[in-house]
Amino acid sequence: MNVPSIRRLYAFNRWANDRTLSSVADLTGEEFTRKFSVSFGSIQGTLVHILGVEWLYLQRWRGIFPTSLPSGEEFPDVHKLRSYWQSILSDQANFLDNLTEERLQQELTYVNMSGQKYTYPLADIMHHMVNHSTYHRGQVVSLLRILDKKPLATDYLLYLDEN
Repeated sequence: MNVPSIRRLYAFNRWANDRTLSSVADLTGEEFTRKFSVSFGSIQGTLVHILGVEWLYLQRWRGIFPTSLPSGEEFPDVHKLRSYWQSILSDQANFLDNLTEERLQQELTYVNMSGQKYTYPLADIMHHMVNHSTYHRGQVVSLLRILDKKPLATDYLLYLDEN
């Protein structure tokens, strides 16, 4: 993975996250917070998890190791969530703008929220974060379909076709 490909991957991730937020924009408060038997309980919980982990990894890339993620109570509606997302996107863009090939290939050691240390090349960590977001966006799609809503597609090839 090189800097141009990681930047393209993150452009895709931004596009897909934005489409996902657009897919949930018209949900009622009850639909947004409705509890399901899924890992994060609701569309709100799943989206907060995606964003929280994107924030978490950005901190790790900077050598900061948070011990918790943001909670759903901080984001009672899509508007607040989208505003938070924009601040993460701005910070990610700044990080990507300053990313070098050397930095991308360097190993990064971080401490997870349980206090365990892990070391991987930064490129692998950055790839993992997008993969993580993709996985959970798929969960949001399933929940929207349960609610008889039509989610927007977030396939990578569709992104390439549109961009």
